[in-house]
Amino acid sequence: MKSRSEARILVVEDEAPMARAIADSLSAEGFHVVVAGNGQQGMKKLEEDIFDVVLLDIAMPKVDGMEMMKQVRETEKGREIPIIIYTNLVPDNDIIQGVSRDKPVYYFSKTEHDIDFIIKTLDEIISV
Repeated sequence: MKSRSEARILVVEDEAPMARAIADSLSAEGFHVVVAGNGQQGMKKLEEDIFDVVLLDIAMPKVDGMEMMKQVRETEKGREIPIIIYTNLVPDNDIIQGVSRDKPVYYFSKTEHDIDFIIKTLDEIISV
């Protein structure tokens, strides 16, 4: 069981204002947050450091969230890391197949779930 201050969260989001808002909100709640602007940067951060949770957008340049999640699951340390997909995209067949294959812990819509819901979910994940 970790405290918020011990929990390391990787936020992978290409929209800078959204990434900043999420990071600021999580940091204000005591989480240690690192931000990556796309899946390629996210993979680099995961190679360099250890994170307790990845908060992952889908629609991003270079390497999108679904491809990043697949790559994470193919690594030794990435097989078990909790991934929360947080996106505006409505799941289509490709997303459903990727979710079935790579098993994120949660799939949330940005329009239906606010940051307080994400914080509550992060607390649940890190308290296990």
